[in-house]
Amino acid sequence: MLHDPTAYPEPFSFKPERFLDADGSFRDDPLLTSAFGFGRRVCPARHFVDSSFFISVLCVLAVFHVSAPKDELGNEIPIAFKDSGTNSRYG
Repeated sequence: MLHDPTAYPEPFSFKPERFLDADGSFRDDPLLTSAFGFGRRVCPARHFVDSSFFISVLCVLAVFHVSAPKDELGNEIPIAFKDSGTNSRYG
């Protein structure tokens, strides 16, 4: 369901912006609630996963300074994100 090309163009590409509205707020997407299943097949650990992920991200942000890399002169090095396709089994 979450790989439907009519709902999500290029479903196997990493495009987090597809879940945002034009103003940058999160889009109200009813399909996203099906990520953990629904009905009798709902994941029993979905709340544990959400909480664990939240705590893990908070721990990283509390301990490390996350920013763009800098060169010898202190200038930020631009980061170019490119999908190499090596992490996807759906070429």
